[in-house]
Amino acid sequence: MKDFLISVIIPTRNRQSYAEAAVKNILSLGSDIQIIVQDNSNDDSLYRRLKTLIDGDRLVYHYRKDKIAGIDNYNIAASYVTGEFFCAIGDDDTVLPSIVACAKWMKRNHVDAVRPSKQVFYFWPNPEKGARNAFLEIGHFTGKAKLYRPEEGVIELLKNGGQNYLKLPMVGSYHGLVKTKCMKEVRDLTGRFYGGLSPDMYSAVCLSLLPNIRFADIDYPISLPGICPESTSAASDLGRHIGKLETAPHFEGLQETYIWDERIPALYSVQTIWCETLFKAICAMHREELIELYFSREKLITAIYNENKNQRKLILESLSKNDRQLLKNNSENNTKSYRKFCSRFLYVMNFLLRKKYRKYNCKNIENASFYVQKWLNRKVYQKAWKKIDELQI
Repeated sequence: MKDFLISVIIPTRNRQSYAEAAVKNILSLGSDIQIIVQDNSNDDSLYRRLKTLIDGDRLVYHYRKDKIAGIDNYNIAASYVTGEFFCAIGDDDTVLPSIVACAKWMKRNHVDAVRPSKQVFYFWPNPEKGARNAFLEIGHFTGKAKLYRPEEGVIELLKNGGQNYLKLPMVGSYHGLVKTKCMKEVRDLTGRFYGGLSPDMYSAVCLSLLPNIRFADIDYPISLPGICPESTSAASDLGRHIGKLETAPHFEGLQETYIWDERIPALYSVQTIWCETLFKAICAMHREELIELYFSREKLITAIYNENKNQRKLILESLSKNDRQLLKNNSENNTKSYRKFCSRFLYVMNFLLRKKYRKYNCKNIENASFYVQKWLNRKVYQKAWKKIDELQI
């Protein structure tokens, strides 16, 4: 069996065309990368699309017909990893050639995990709106790299009520790059690679709480996140991720009975799923004292209320009397929406001022990846990567 530098897992269900494009693009990046496709679709038509590409251990395809939860699909995929480094992506995403250079830099510098820049994304075409609706956007990359103590990111996350973890310095296997031995350490400590209801949140928290993990943040991309019309990101933007707890699709197909943490409001929303998974990860790592010391219930309740304006009646009905009183007494409520608007406005303006590239009519992720690489081949970004590559951290 070949020893791969990187293993990329792609859990997928009923999105065959996206997964096929991701696999084809990653295969074009060379023999250092192993791809593991864990397919839980209604049929194995994805295998028929990929069978001519399956050659040895480089492309591993597994199919499971009975419907299982997304979290279990992730765990099965992770169990087949053989590479030295680990990366998880969605079936509408891909990785970039820089992921190989990043892994080699990590080896030289004894870095266990890297969080790359995420200022690049691709919106897949919406069949209802035509190809013009698809676009690629790339931000600016400086080539800066810095070591962090990721446990501090977990503490800050608790202070934020379990919200906006993507903005915090935390390790992540989802669109990050982590030594596989660290992933296995989490599995040995908690019994699984992924847990809770949000695989990326669970993994990020557990990895960040590993003792002595060397974690670096680099301002350079190694993957290309994609957003297709069927994705959870798109559904969240459209306000579909809110409802009674029993309606949460995360519970469908779970192999074990799920016990919801009583400290989290019994309501299905992005905010509660994140926070519930945060608690599950912290408890699995035997660090419950962090919740007692730093968790802000006020921030969680406020986030649920402010982020789901169209369902405030349902939210108030789901909250306890104490939580409703807490919300009422929160003086931030009167100004939160305005501050949030200002914050988003400043963020968008800052991004637009720094934005260097937007490409329309990219028909798929392979096409988008080509234009990302073309952009990164510019002298200024070659210098940005050289700055990282030559850094001894």
